[in-house]
Amino acid sequence: MDGLTGKQRLGLGLINVSIALGFAGTFWGVYSSFDALKMNESAGIGAVGAGIYIALVCSIGGIVGAIAGTLILIFGRARSDKE
Repeated sequence: MDGLTGKQRLGLGLINVSIALGFAGTFWGVYSSFDALKMNESAGIGAVGAGIYIALVCSIGGIVGAIAGTLILIFGRARSDKE
C-alpha cells in the first residue's frame, strides 16, 4: 500500500468500515427477524418488521459508505496522478 495519499487511505478505510458495518447490521437484522419468528411461530409482518428495517438500513448505509469511499479513492488517485 505504499504510495497512497492520505485521501486514498481515508477512502480505503471508509470502504472497509462501511462494508463491515453494513454486513454486521444486515446479519443482525436478519437474525433478529428469524428470532422473532422463532418466538412467535404465527408472527406477522409486525414481529419481523423491525429486524427487516434494521437489515435494510444497514445495507443501504454500507452501500452509501462504500460508494463514498470509492469516489474519494478514485478522485484522490486522479488528483495525485495530475501532480
